[in-house]
Amino acid sequence: MIFSWPGEDLFEHGRDVALIGECLFPEETRYYNALLNELENQDNNWWRVAAALHDIGKAHKKFQATIGRKPSFICHELLSALYIWEALEASPKIRAAVALTVLLHHHAMDRFETCIKSVKGFETADGFTDYVSRFSKWLGVGIRPIENISADIGALKRWIDQRIYRIAVIGVGPIAVADHVAAARRGGYSSRLLEELKHEIRGRLEKCKAI
Repeated sequence: MIFSWPGEDLFEHGRDVALIGECLFPEETRYYNALLNELENQDNNWWRVAAALHDIGKAHKKFQATIGRKPSFICHELLSALYIWEALEASPKIRAAVALTVLLHHHAMDRFETCIKSVKGFETADGFTDYVSRFSKWLGVGIRPIENISADIGALKRWIDQRIYRIAVIGVGPIAVADHVAAARRGGYSSRLLEELKHEIRGRLEKCKAI
């Protein structure tokens, strides 16, 4: 098994975050998809792709090696973004928007330069190809099972303009909130963000409880 957290399967977590986010934020996720599909005249659920793959960087061998001890996934969002950029079978604009959405879902921009300097590449854990196949089948998009990726973000950055950035920002909030909800469900830390949101979107949280 490849873990997103001790005892939590990477594929199941990605799927849960996607479904929770779509339930909590249907208008926002539809708007994100509409903007991206209009950009390239396509018809795909790109927000679901971003949400499902937001933690795929945790499949790095060095991260998985920490599961039995104190788990450490620092800079995993950078690796997730790089993998999406390299492996997602879509146009450069779509890949850039989805990758940037994932890059922004945690704290990567606060430590961006540190991550760029410290992350040398993405060497995937055993069984990764099967996980890519499961994600690809569930999402209905092509994802290449690349096992080694260099930490070169230059090509991705060249495709990010103001329009791509604005679209990506729309998708970030739903992923971040859904990720917090999923973490709380597994018995993890109930963040201040989630505690505040319980008062703001209590009705939505109740409606989506069954997911």
